Amino acid sequence: MKLFFYLFLLTFLWSLTLCLYSANQGFPSDGKRPDWLSDKLPVPSNNTFYYQISSAKAYNLDSARNGAFKELINYIDQTNNIKISGEIITTSSSIQTEDNVNEIINKEYSYKYKIDSEELFVHFRKVDEYWEAEKTSDAKTIYHCYTLYMVSKNLEKPLFDHVSFSYKYGMSALWRSALVPGYGQIYKGSATKGVSILGGEVALITGIILTENTRSSYRRKAKETFDVNKIKNYTDKADNYETVRNVCIGGAIALYIYNVVDAVASNGKKRTMTNKRIAFTPTFSTEHNGISLSLAF
Repeated sequence: MKLFFYLFLLTFLWSLTLCLYSANQGFPSDGKRPDWLSDKLPVPSNNTFYYQISSAKAYNLDSARNGAFKELINYIDQTNNIKISGEIITTSSSIQTEDNVNEIINKEYSYKYKIDSEELFVHFRKVDEYWEAEKTSDAKTIYHCYTLYMVSKNLEKPLFDHVSFSYKYGMSALWRSALVPGYGQIYKGSATKGVSILGGEVALITGIILTENTRSSYRRKAKETFDVNKIKNYTDKADNYETVRNVCIGGAIALYIYNVVDAVASNGKKRTMTNKRIAFTPTFSTEHNGISLSLAF
């Protein structure tokens, strides 16, 4: 019984440590880092643009956003080997649309540079933003802002992807949690929850094995002795361990069911979904007229 208690205590302390560690990482704009920041960048559907992350730190969020924006401008300048002789002289468009359901955030820019009397246009679109705030030793708050952009290549007009986001993972998380408890939660970015579920299942299964072995041992001892007092003592202990074993079995089943349901129902880290671009173009010739379909993979 003591070993079983210590096992549960160790699991609880481990889960508590993970929670405290996560809490000390500061408060973010979203519960978890999006996949484009924690995993890898989306893959463009065509070669007219590329995805780029810019970031900056500041003591307020607006300054951090502006810093990330300036970092992108500097990156574009260096990538295209251009030297700006003056400042940005015009902003031709700034369009933002937001959809709370799919959390689509698109902000498109077209800037005109004057470089040695030549005007060039650079197009880029803000796709998503994520920021984290942390307290410093002197009780100040530092914001670290990350921004995902789509940037045109070679200063040309690009065919940007239509990007949307989702927090649901469906069957991809379900089969992982069904196979290994907690795996689906870890896959969705909830590492603390996933490790806690896995640790809980391991502790409960270990408890089932230990209590069943101990119960069997006391049953065997009760059969091997003729002392009435010992028989009663061994039988009572066997019954107690049987009760604990049954509780562990019920707990393991309940935790497994919760693990599977949670893998499907709960939100994970924001994942990026890019829609393939389809274009219809009228075609005319001496032999036929019609519409051509082009799909960018």
